[in-house]
Amino acid sequence: MPNVLLTSAGRRVALLRAFRAAVASVGGGRVLAADAGGTAAAIHEADEGFVVPRCDSPDYVPALLAICRRESVALVVPTIDPELPVLARAREAFARAGVLVAASGPATNDIAFDKANTAAFFDREGIPAPRQLDLGGAVAGRNGFAFPVALKPRFGSGSVGVHIVRELDELRFYARRVPEPLLQEYVEGVEFTLDVLVGPDGRAACVVP
Repeated sequence: MPNVLLTSAGRRVALLRAFRAAVASVGGGRVLAADAGGTAAAIHEADEGFVVPRCDSPDYVPALLAICRRESVALVVPTIDPELPVLARAREAFARAGVLVAASGPATNDIAFDKANTAAFFDREGIPAPRQLDLGGAVAGRNGFAFPVALKPRFGSGSVGVHIVRELDELRFYARRVPEPLLQEYVEGVEFTLDVLVGPDGRAACVVP
């Protein structure tokens, strides 16, 4: 029975157990886990765990491919944002080994992982979104907008490095400290997030609010 490999598994024991139950419901197979840290809880809960290089290492994809071939893995499930572009670019290599990577293609990841590309995509498609602002002009005092504004790193996730800025000196302070900063309108309101599972055919299979 083909097996499943969770990557960057970390502390995702509940997720691993959910996959184990799902795999058992369709006839068995093992749920494996890989992580860059040997103390990651999930690799000890998995049917078998593997310590691999970090996802920003050139050895990451070869290490995963070797595990997939050796352990008859049919599905790779990435669990953190930074590995998505890496695995997206390697999807064809995994496919040649008979492995499906549960990640969008490179073009989609380039839009989703880069906030500048995300803003440009929304603008191009006519999707309402916070307006991108001229950071250089704002730092120089030529703002043309009202505070507060949102300053955030171009790349990243989990709101790490995001600052709600309320005056010019504060903007100048954070603009020197945030990597590749972007400036956007600040929009108040209730935040809603949706996790969407899309199948290989491009159709949404499940939406979890």
